[in-house]
Amino acid sequence: MPGRRGPVAQAAQDGPRRGVPHEGPHAEAVMGWLREDLRVSRKQRHTAKRVHERLVAERGFEGSYETVKVFWGETAECVCCYC
Repeated sequence: MPGRRGPVAQAAQDGPRRGVPHEGPHAEAVMGWLREDLRVSRKQRHTAKRVHERLVAERGFEGSYETVKVFWGETAECVCCYC
């Protein structure tokens, strides 16, 4: 369809989304949790809900669950491709 942009093109044009921890200390923590999850069984891995709970409790994150869910899905997909 002409004029329709995919998610990557949309993100590139719109810039970083507000509230999503794409860079900085929150992103580093989430990436560390994801790397740890690669070593454990599927049932023991973090869910987006648990990631949000940990970010709020341990790191004072003020963003919404929805932003973490989107970031977690994108990040997990990218990291798991390189296993």
